Amino acid sequence: MASKANKNREYRLKRILLGTLAALLLIQVASRIVTMTPWEDEGFFADPALTLLRDGYLGTRSVDPTSAWQSPNQWVHADRYFYYLPPLYEVLLAGWWKLTGFGLFTMRALSGVAGVLLCLASFGVAKRLSPLQWAPYVTLAYLATNYHVVSASSTGRQDCLSTAFGIAGLWVYFVLKERGRERAGVLAGHSLIAAAALTHPNGCLYFLPLLYLMWRNGSFRVLNVALAAIPYLVFLGVWALYIRHDPQAFLLQFGTNLSGHRVGGSLNPLRSLAAELGRYYILPTSETSGRAKIILAVPMLLGAALLFLVRDLRRQHWDMVVLMAYFMLAMTYLIGRKWDGYLVNIVPVYGLAIGAAAAYFWGRNWMKVAFAVTCLLGLAATLRLSAGMRYQREYSPVVAYVKSLHEKERVFAAAEFGFGLGFENVRDDYSLGFGSGIRPKTIIMGEWYDAQMQSSAITRPVIYQHMRETLSECREAFSAGQYRVYVRTPR
Repeated sequence: MASKANKNREYRLKRILLGTLAALLLIQVASRIVTMTPWEDEGFFADPALTLLRDGYLGTRSVDPTSAWQSPNQWVHADRYFYYLPPLYEVLLAGWWKLTGFGLFTMRALSGVAGVLLCLASFGVAKRLSPLQWAPYVTLAYLATNYHVVSASSTGRQDCLSTAFGIAGLWVYFVLKERGRERAGVLAGHSLIAAAALTHPNGCLYFLPLLYLMWRNGSFRVLNVALAAIPYLVFLGVWALYIRHDPQAFLLQFGTNLSGHRVGGSLNPLRSLAAELGRYYILPTSETSGRAKIILAVPMLLGAALLFLVRDLRRQHWDMVVLMAYFMLAMTYLIGRKWDGYLVNIVPVYGLAIGAAAAYFWGRNWMKVAFAVTCLLGLAATLRLSAGMRYQREYSPVVAYVKSLHEKERVFAAAEFGFGLGFENVRDDYSLGFGSGIRPKTIIMGEWYDAQMQSSAITRPVIYQHMRETLSECREAFSAGQYRVYVRTPR
């Protein structure tokens, strides 16, 4: 009887823990969704999805085709065909908006759903890869309070959805195989990973891990491998049919983007390691200082170190060790752009390592304290940023001011202002008319355009000089936070 009572108590405790973690995750994501200023990428990827929803084709109206972001003529025909990334995210977003209605917050809510899936799938994978009873719950607790997961889950980009599809592919394979449906597990698992890759190319990272787990679990047979190939062939075939409409535009858009994200590993391993650590430690963003990034990165790298170095822990979690090593190497050598937003691709695997290590050492007081501090720091980072209310204090006032001008011509601004002003009323051209020859009457400068201007000062001085001259012909009429509105001075 006592044993049964203990089991019931433990079951209730686990349910309470799961409910608490789910509530924490949803509160954090919701707070970030409604308080973050939109950023250029969100507008950039929303525009073609909205065009698909309303007009039935993928095209961007806000991006100026004469604006050469990375190469000349990069955006030729982008108003009709959007090839910058694989198209699944835009297709899913258009369908999501058909259900929820168009808007920035509903766009971010799709990433929020993906964040929930990411955490649940990581919990399920941890249950299969760790013999320690509490490892999945510790993994979930870490991910539900992790700044990078919360940030990706509240941002209108592909990264969280792609990662969620990838980790869910591993989870579904395990679940269906355990139920005696191995072939269905192989097909479903690889279908999700194919969806991850067609959402964002970084989703390809999960292909080899699933093949490895198939081999480890006796599923690596000829028929299963053939089944695994089907979803990739189908997805690539559908994408190829879309590319056939304008192969030249595809080469200019996707080819230029791919060249900017070339394989990042140097032949010098120390240089490669230093570049990758910069993603975790050095490079601050508009929201996260270098010091904060160090604090957030320490638990991830410490969890991986314990998994690799503690012999008994390593022996119990060999598959997890292999996955951890693979993702660390892949992020270092394959993901050329060292942007910290891509950390969401590897954070679930760090979560597995932290969950296993913390559960293994849970009897030690230092581990309990360290894990509690880790979760609290993640929560504090999210709450501190949400308290800034940047959407309400910066973005909304600028939108209201520009609307009050009743300007008939399109406003030169980053695509993020398409949400507030309408994408048809925004001309996203950071060079401020250098290619088109248009003299803008209204310009909104913000973090994205400021960064492009600073970069142009080094890489494209002619464009930089043009931007300076254009701004000198205008007066700063309004400002709020990062944004400054310039209006052309009449002569």
